[in-house]
Amino acid sequence: MTDDPSSRTVFVVSLGTGSRRTAKWLYELANQYDVDPEFRFVSIESTDIDGGDVPDEFRNIPLDTDSRVKRRFERAKTDPAVPYLDENHTLPSEGTSRVPNVGRFLLEHHSRRVHEMLSEEIGTAVGPTDSELSVWVLASLSGGTAPGMFPLVSAMAGQIATDIGARYNIDVYLNGLGTVSELRAANQRVAPSGISEYFVNTNNSLHALSTLLNLPDAHGRPQVNGPTRLEMPAAPDVESADGLLDPSFEITEPPLDAMLLMPIDEDRAEDGSWDGDERTSYLAGVNYKLAAAVLALSTTSGDNDLGNLYSTVLDDRLYTIDAASVRASVEPALELLNTEQQIGAVESEISELEACVDDLESLADQLSSLRSTDVDAGSVPDIVGALSAPLAGRASQLVESVSAIDLTESSFEEIETQIERVFAEVPTRAVGDSPFPDEIHESELGDFAADQFVPHRTVGRYLFLKMVRARLLAEIEAHPFSDRVEDLWEKNAQELEEEFAGLSDAEVATQYEQAIDPFLATHEQDLENQLSNTSMFSFRERSRLRRQLESVRETRQELKQLFDEYEHLGELRERIASGELPPLGSELQTTIDLVEKGSERGTQLLTSKRNRLESLQQTRETFQNRVTDTTSGRITEIPLDIESTDSLSRETLVNASTLFDLVESGLLTRDGILREIDRAMGLIREPLEDNFHEMADNHPNRLLIPMANPGNEPVLTMTGTTQPSMGSIMANNDVTTQLDTGTIADPFRIDYVMLHGNVRLANTSEYRVLRERWEAGDIQRLLGEEVDLVQNLAYPELVPMLSAPADRRDDDGIEADDSDDGVTL
Repeated sequence: MTDDPSSRTVFVVSLGTGSRRTAKWLYELANQYDVDPEFRFVSIESTDIDGGDVPDEFRNIPLDTDSRVKRRFERAKTDPAVPYLDENHTLPSEGTSRVPNVGRFLLEHHSRRVHEMLSEEIGTAVGPTDSELSVWVLASLSGGTAPGMFPLVSAMAGQIATDIGARYNIDVYLNGLGTVSELRAANQRVAPSGISEYFVNTNNSLHALSTLLNLPDAHGRPQVNGPTRLEMPAAPDVESADGLLDPSFEITEPPLDAMLLMPIDEDRAEDGSWDGDERTSYLAGVNYKLAAAVLALSTTSGDNDLGNLYSTVLDDRLYTIDAASVRASVEPALELLNTEQQIGAVESEISELEACVDDLESLADQLSSLRSTDVDAGSVPDIVGALSAPLAGRASQLVESVSAIDLTESSFEEIETQIERVFAEVPTRAVGDSPFPDEIHESELGDFAADQFVPHRTVGRYLFLKMVRARLLAEIEAHPFSDRVEDLWEKNAQELEEEFAGLSDAEVATQYEQAIDPFLATHEQDLENQLSNTSMFSFRERSRLRRQLESVRETRQELKQLFDEYEHLGELRERIASGELPPLGSELQTTIDLVEKGSERGTQLLTSKRNRLESLQQTRETFQNRVTDTTSGRITEIPLDIESTDSLSRETLVNASTLFDLVESGLLTRDGILREIDRAMGLIREPLEDNFHEMADNHPNRLLIPMANPGNEPVLTMTGTTQPSMGSIMANNDVTTQLDTGTIADPFRIDYVMLHGNVRLANTSEYRVLRERWEAGDIQRLLGEEVDLVQNLAYPELVPMLSAPADRRDDDGIEADDSDDGVTL
């Protein structure tokens, strides 16, 4: 064997859901401390295991309850060879519903697979280079799965581990770790409000343990030994493929080297939450103590050999446990600084986002205003300068380009050319029509920057065309065509109104096309006819007719040119007003809608960030209190000596490696350390025995195991102005004379695990009260409902004598034997 503790392997078997959580806590604690022994984990469960609820390193053994298992269960209920099942038992589809009998049946039915997987896992966990193997079986002894499996799994794991240890010539130690439902009697709390089966299962589990461990009675006298073998009557036959070669396990010698128990308050457990840490969650605190006990015994030994620990220290079979922790507030101080940094970042984000939302709202207003603003052809509206810097820089060029267009001659294509020339370098809108992620929390601050939403080129084109339209309207209104048509109509009103009745109020273009031009054409034709009918010798008449004809022709030509210009201007105006501006307006409205959506989502994100800020501020207050105020209780944090967070230095906290670095930096005092250690030690107690027999030894042996970093070792011997010193704090808990102090690498934390030995189950209400009340017939008054202890008795062979309740005895006082399962009723 080697003396190197790193060659140790710790194998953890958890039974049921509660124990799996303890194993998970132990896994996280071992990783946090980076301990030397290698930990391996196996979970046996009668319910579906959520893969996300256990680490990948855990090996899971689910015990199925399919139709084949259900058929075997129904047969077993009527099989006299299976004394722990009867017709009142049911097999749920999930779990065991707090009935240990069902848990035992499932284990027996799947015993071959469990045995093979445990053999495989333990076999691969150790090798020739290992010096020691310790196996821990974790169980919540008040449920259904764990108390139904614990005795058999202990015997099975003990046999497997012993065989493998013999193969490699290594020492093997088998330990049990369990919780029981706390029940107090005498003048203390009597009527628990938790689920009654928890207390019944605790009582039955403790009775089975007393036999399984050969524990002494209240006076320390040996009790009558139980059976020498644990049978599995519901296991598959040895001849079948599913059966073990021998469906029983030798228990002549107790399979467990030590059993550690811890009572839990079911009221607090029922109301508690798994969320939080050991400071804030009752259930987390329970798991902290359990995991700390395993870790303490797995990493602490005498002369680096677990054998010394078990031979010289752990000389009892049964222990109860308690734990406490004294910690410097380094972690919460760093978290405080981190939180303040996060608060600053969130406040900056809120300020930036508020500005973005304001800019978006302003942008939506500006775009709406642009659509409703009348445009002058000779100037760019001020709203454009506020809306778009690129367009504001092109204002003069825009005015010049619009003014330079000869509207009477230019086609719309030529106007398009001017638009492209002016806005060739102007950017388009940077975002698409769906710039926001589906989830608001996936948005980034950059998503709400207002400038990226501005459709610069669309605005420029829209503005250019509105300015051109303004020029067109002005030129159409001032065009001489209208005046010329009105003048001609006035001069020829009598004839025109007689010939073209109803056109006197028509538009000038209509008057021209349908009246004046036809009228002039007729007049021209008349003059031509008169001229052709006039004698060549009538020089004066022909001259007059020619002058009139030339005048009519010139008027018609003039009107035709004016009309073409007028029509061209009107067509351009109509093209721009009806064909070009509406789509551009729709584009602007789409952008307005998008900007308003961004403003709305930005406001939602603001609400989320403000809620986040409020949460961070509350977190800061929590860490502030943890840094400056002592947390009373078993988890004690030594407050740092600071006036404000300005006194904290991240560099000092990060560079400190021991408690004394913090003393030298002025963040801690020696007196403060001693004071908090004193407080923590005063809270550790023996948590189980509460009904001491007058002749019993009421002074349990105690073993204190401190877990600390080597750099913290001076804490254990340092003196200070406050008293008592560590020597008096550890009075009657002399660790140094029993074993070497083990070490765990955490520079600012010392955990203390107290093991209480010399425990007498007969002195506990959990063991004694329910049986006494049941035999007296008044258990209903205790639990508030009628409970049959036998119905939840998974191991009748380990509890051979169980008297019937008083109201079930016959007239002669003889107990009625109405059972054939070997239990005397």
